[in-house]
Parts: sequence; structure tokens; C-alpha cells
Amino acid sequence: MFFINSKLFKNILPFLFLLMPFFLVAGPFLSDLAVCVIAIYFVVNLFRKKYLFLINNNYFYFYIFFCSYFILCSLLSSNIILSLSSSLFYFRFGFFVLGSYILINEYKFIKKYFFISLFTI
Repeated sequence: MFFINSKLFKNILPFLFLLMPFFLVAGPFLSDLAVCVIAIYFVVNLFRKKYLFLINNNYFYFYIFFCSYFILCSLLSSNIILSLSSSLFYFRFGFFVLGSYILINEYKFIKKYFFISLFTI
């Protein structure tokens, strides 16, 4: 828990988000790592900073239903292990979107530099 509260971690998060287009070009490891770190940041800050309004809407409920549907279809398939390995962790992308929303609201400079990094790629 100390690592998540440190200033170094909070200074790295915006740069992970800004480097996301470069990570997507570089390969799956760095982009998945950035997605997971930002998703964990959202989950940790969900209750601490009063971001509950982000998960109390119809879009989030639909997303949870969508992920649950994928998991249920995976459990009913003939090869459960192979099917679950590809569909079990889709929820991290929804948490990534919500974590990105928090980062954009906390750090005002992100919008400008994110579009610059997109146009550079």
C-alpha cells in the first residue's frame, strides 16, 4: 500500500498514460502493463477519493453484464481453460477507462500531451 501512496508512483502514472500510443506500437507487454497499472490505480482510489459515481451508472452495469456474459460463455464451452484464459480479465479495460478519466481530471496537462503523442505516432 505504501507504493501506491508514494509521490513517485503518482508522478509515473501520467507518463504511463501519455506513453500508451508508443507502447501499443512497441508490443503487447508494455501496453498491457500500463493498462493494468492504471486499472489498479482506479481500484485503489475508488473508495478513497469518492469516485463511486463512476460505477453507479448504466454504462458500467452494462459493461459488467458484458464481461459476465463472456465468462459464462467461456464456462459453457468445450475447452474451458483455453476459453477462460482469453476472456477472464476483460474487466481490466473498463477499469483502465475509468482510471484514465481520473488521471485526465487530476492532471490537466495530460490532454494536450496525449494528443501530441497520438499525432506523433
